[in-house]
Amino acid sequence: MHIIDRLAATNDVEAVLRAIGDPQQLAAQFTSQIGLRREARSFSPWSLLRGMLRWSVAGTAGLLSFVLALFGYGCATVFFSSLLLKPSPPIVLGSG
Repeated sequence: MHIIDRLAATNDVEAVLRAIGDPQQLAAQFTSQIGLRREARSFSPWSLLRGMLRWSVAGTAGLLSFVLALFGYGCATVFFSSLLLKPSPPIVLGSG
């Protein structure tokens, strides 16, 4: 649609395609966006982290999001495991 809108304003196809940029870079951006949208609908932590890892290669915002998500899932894992271990009796190591 972006190309069609620009062509409506001017009939110079080559100028429009040059303004849009490198086709390989544009394809990589579209692929990344499609993957993020697909994985954002999932509730699987692995799927979300995989999508953020792909996004982290694209720039600083993606890398920061990946690190924060990894930290958050790590904290959640520790809190959940401590919740499960709370009812167990304490381990007493040998008395001297």
